[in-house]
This record gives sequence, C-alpha cells and structure tokens, in this order.
Amino acid sequence: MLNFKKTAAALSAAVMAAGCISVSAAEFDPLQVKKSDGFRYVVENDEVIIVGYDNTREPAEVIPSVIDGMPVTRIAELWGNVSEIIVPDSVKIIDEKAFRGNFWLTRVVIPESVTKIGEYVMENCEKLESCEIRGNITEIPKGAFAGCAVLSDLIYPESVENIGAFAFSGCESVKNIDIPENMTELPDSMLSGCASLEKVTLPENLVKIDDSVFKNCSSLTQITIPDGVEYIGEYAFSGCSSVTSFRIPENVEIISDGLFNDCSSAKEITLPETAFSYAENNTTRIYCRDTFRNCSSLTEITLPYGIQNIGENCFDGCSSLESIYIPDTVKIIDNYAFRNCSSAREIILPGYSTIYGRETFAGCSSLEGLHIPETVYSFAGGGSAYGTFKGCTNLRTLYIPSTGHDNTDCFDGCDSLNKLYIGYTSGYYSPDHLGYIYDENTDQYTKNENLTIYCREGSAVQKYAEENGFKYEIVEGVESYLALFATYDDPENVQEKSFFYDSSKSHTFINGEDEFRVSEEDILLLDNGQFLSSLQNTLLLAVNLGFDAETYSDISAVPTYLNFDGTDLGEVYDEIAYETDILDDGYWYLFLECTAKEGNDVTAREIKGRKMNIGFEIDKITVAGEEPEVVPGDTNGDGTVSASDIIALKKYLLNITDKSEIDMTAADLNGDNQVNIIDFILLKSCFLQ
Repeated sequence: MLNFKKTAAALSAAVMAAGCISVSAAEFDPLQVKKSDGFRYVVENDEVIIVGYDNTREPAEVIPSVIDGMPVTRIAELWGNVSEIIVPDSVKIIDEKAFRGNFWLTRVVIPESVTKIGEYVMENCEKLESCEIRGNITEIPKGAFAGCAVLSDLIYPESVENIGAFAFSGCESVKNIDIPENMTELPDSMLSGCASLEKVTLPENLVKIDDSVFKNCSSLTQITIPDGVEYIGEYAFSGCSSVTSFRIPENVEIISDGLFNDCSSAKEITLPETAFSYAENNTTRIYCRDTFRNCSSLTEITLPYGIQNIGENCFDGCSSLESIYIPDTVKIIDNYAFRNCSSAREIILPGYSTIYGRETFAGCSSLEGLHIPETVYSFAGGGSAYGTFKGCTNLRTLYIPSTGHDNTDCFDGCDSLNKLYIGYTSGYYSPDHLGYIYDENTDQYTKNENLTIYCREGSAVQKYAEENGFKYEIVEGVESYLALFATYDDPENVQEKSFFYDSSKSHTFINGEDEFRVSEEDILLLDNGQFLSSLQNTLLLAVNLGFDAETYSDISAVPTYLNFDGTDLGEVYDEIAYETDILDDGYWYLFLECTAKEGNDVTAREIKGRKMNIGFEIDKITVAGEEPEVVPGDTNGDGTVSASDIIALKKYLLNITDKSEIDMTAADLNGDNQVNIIDFILLKSCFLQ
C-alpha cells in the first residue's frame, strides 16, 4: 500500500521540477573515477560522489558514509547486484536515474539528509517492493517509480507537495493513493497503468488533469472530479474499465480524444452543455478520436451543441447505445465512427458535415434506416472507403446523397435492404456486395428480390440494376447553383464573390424530404481587385433553383440550411429575409439577405478558400398552363385549413393587408366571386365544427 502524507504547505512543485539534478555518471571524466570496495566514485570539493558499483557480490554495507576519509554526499549512479539500498545520512542528493533498471533491488531507504531525488530515479526496478523516503523532499519527480510493477509500500514525508509526470506509471500493485492536497494539476500519465488502484481522492483545488493520468487503472471503481477542473487531457480515463459513471464539470470546454476509451462498465457519462470537441492553436488539434470507443455498457449519450468533430472510432464498439443524435455543429464524421454500435436503431446525422466512409456504420446490425442529408458535403471518400455499411443486417432503407461515393464492398451483409436511394451518378457495384445475400454454408450468393433502387437517369447504379434484373425507379434532380455571393455595409458598395475556377451547375438530387443542396468552394471576395478579408454586416446570396419560368409559372422556395465554412449563419445574423423571383435569364431564383445589426462572428475570419452551403425546399410549384389545386378556405395557401387562415382573412377584411397576401379563390367560400364578411363567417363556422 502506498501511504501519502499530506501537507498544508503552499504548492511549489512546478519550481522544484525545474530544479532537479540531471547529471549522470557518464558525464564525469573517466580519468577522475576512483574505486573502493567495488564502488566507483569521484571527488569534488572534498566530497565523494558515487558513480557506480562493479562487484558481482552484494556489499555488506550497501553504501558507505565515508570513503578515503571524505563524506559521501551524492549518488549519481548505483547499478549492480544490490537487493537493498540503505542510503547513509551523509548523502544530500540522489541524481536522475541513479538506481534505474536495477533488476535485483527490492528495498530502498532514503534518510532525512536527502533534499533532492532526480527524475526516473528508480524507473523499471521491476522487483522493488518498498521504498521509505525520510528526507525533506518537496516532490516525487517525473518517472521516479515508473515501471516498478510490484511496488506496494511507499512512505514519504509531509513536505512532499507535488507528484511529477509518469511518477507511478506502470505501478501495477498500487491499491490506494492519496494525492497531496495542494496539487492543482495532475501531470501526464502520473498514475497510468496502476491496474490495482481501487480508490483515489482528487484535491479540491484541482484545475487540470493531463493526458493519460488514469489510463488503464482497471480496478478503479469511482472517481469524483472536482467542479473547478477546467481541462481534461487525451485518454485521461482510458481503460478505467470498472468505473460505472463519469460526470465532467461544467468548466471543461474541450472533449478530448480517447477520454473514455475502453471504459466498458460506464453506463452514464454526463458532459457539459457548453463543451466542444475542436480546439486549434499553434500546437493543439482535437478531433474526438476514440472518445467513447468500447464503452459497451453505455446506453445513451447527449453530445454538447458545439462539438465539431466525431473522430475515428469515436463510438466504435458502443454495443449498448440505442440512439445517437449528432448536433448540427459537427463538421466532420470520420472513419469507423459508429462501427459495431450493434444496438443502435437510430442515428440522426447533422445537415452540414463531411462524412468519411471507411466502415463508418459497419456492424450496426440493429439499424433499420439511415438518411444521409443531402446537405452533407461529401460521403464515403472515394477509393479510401470500404465496408461502409458492412454487417448492417437489418438495414432496410438507405439514402445516400448526390455528393456520395462508394466502393465495391460498401454494402456487404446488407441482406434486408429493400429501398436504396443513390443520388450520385458514378460508382462501381459488384454482385458480390450490392443486392446479393451471401450464404456461408454454401459459399453462394442469392439475389435479394426485395431490393428497389432509386437513382438518377444514366447513373452507374441504374446500369447495374438493368444488367442484374433489380427493380429501379428514376428520381430526377435539378440544375441548381449558387449564382451570387456578395457582402456590404452600404448597398452602394457591394463586393461580389469571385471563384478560383469557373462555377459549374451541379445536378442536385432530391431526397425524401424534397430538400436540395447547393455548395460552392473556394469563395474569394474582391474589392477593386484587392482581397477582402472579412464579411460585412449584410450578406446577399442568390441561388439559381434550376426551374425555368417557361415551364413553371410559380415557385416558392424556403431556405433550410445556411452554413459558411461550418458556421451556421442563422446564429450570427440577426435577420434573414428571402424571396423567390424570375431574372432575365428566365429562371427562378431564391434570394437571401442576411443582416447583422452590429458585426458578427464571421467578420474576423479570412474568406479565401471558404465554403458556402445552402439547403432549400420547394414549398410550392405550379406548372405553366395548369391551374393549381385550390383548397376552399386555405386563404394563406399553405395547403391546409387552420386558424391561421381565419386570421389572414380577417386582416384582409380589416384592410391590414391587401389581397396579395391571401388566395382570393380559396377565400371565396360561397362562390359569388366576392370576398367579404359572409366568407369569413362561413370559414369560421366550418373550422369550429
């Protein structure tokens, strides 16, 4: 058992870490080295420094206090056939790595005279069972007992105020640790690999838990994180396989990579609502890799709104997780993100993100339907994608947007698939993978007769369906594209967008919700030929909807998504106005004007190379020459009769609005070609029934 004696002294550990002696025996001049009874030593200022031990026998007096009439005051290195080291009272300093790697050492006693011990002083002393430090030291330095696998008894004085990084890493026999009360930071891997550690009490004033501090503390059953903690590093609790619940304090802003990796007993993980997953500065990039990997007991998780990346293996192996909701703030969903989430029946994906396809959803055997939003920037990244839906044995309906790509084995084991929507035109499909069921007993493939493929005219998957006799239906898209990107404070001074290359029309697939997506990369703003480095307070957008006025006499489009390089414009602009109209080229356009009263979060950002994503739905469409269907009483033209129609008609009759605001035909309920109070009474009475 490790016994830590607390102290009330002020913390001075950071200073002591810099003051540790780091001279090794190899740095002494060999010509100055002397020998006495097997000990090698040098003399400085009439004091002896031990630099080694040559004898094959264990000395009767482990370390002498006097050699050649001079006191032994320092040990730079002592490695040899020594099982017990009793340091004499004459010694003041024990250097870095002094006893490191001593295979025979089982016990060490350090006297009160010692004021400093160096880093890694007893690292990898594999048979060391006990160590008693009586000296007036203030720190257990970096790596001091790392790799001491059988160490179970350590006593050190009340003067110790700090424990260094890796200090007890790999101390597999430690069961209880009481950390000094004044520590505000737990350094890297301080207790990693303490597989027998059952209990730990964290200081109340703790602010930071660095990387891998409790990694592979597999016997730890409970850990209470103080509310003052502001940062928890990568893999800090990875491998804490006996802890059943974690609560991360509200002050923690970043959800780090591998934080709960292999926490197989964790049933509940509470995250701060304001946390995010991506921090970028000169040295740090955090992507939520492995964050919940193999949390096989976790049944639900609420991700903070603000989290930006779902990294590789983030939920891999979360076999009890039944439903996963990903906030719209997420920008990247990486390979293997949801692999082997075998209980997940529902995965709700964000509107704007890049999704990579290497086994991203493989092994989600309970998933019955998955909709990849049309606003997803890209999906299943080309040749690097494989096994995207491998083993999704219950997947029945799958929608892949027009930006998707696949690899031949993306659909391995999707034996229940009966509705497959594929929005893109290219791709390669093999009968061994798409639409065929493999029988391991016969090593044969059987055709899935229930599969219907929904695709675009002339697409590769249409050709595949025809060649292999699968049912298919053609789903059309539209030629929509971003036609104008401009920003200004003064309408008289509008800076229009420019592109590095010619913007081409993009054939946009219609998904099950009739949502379209327009995306434009590498937007460059110019002002009199000079790069414009910020957005101004008004942003003007125009989208060619792809519908011509000759064919369609009326169209109403509603924006569903506005995102500028990962920033939701709905959050940074105070008002977003929109309308549809016809321009001189004979096409319908959706115009959007985003206005901020006092600056916005986008203005300080560089524009060069940014990406604009716009999603929209066609709210109403009328083919030229065809009279639109009129629903009697639907005065506001939304397709249904409700209280809002009564309000709209009342405003018209009170001259609050004019007749352009209502459907006059639908409002004429008695058919007298007039809209008056009688129609209002009829509409109100019908609604009340």
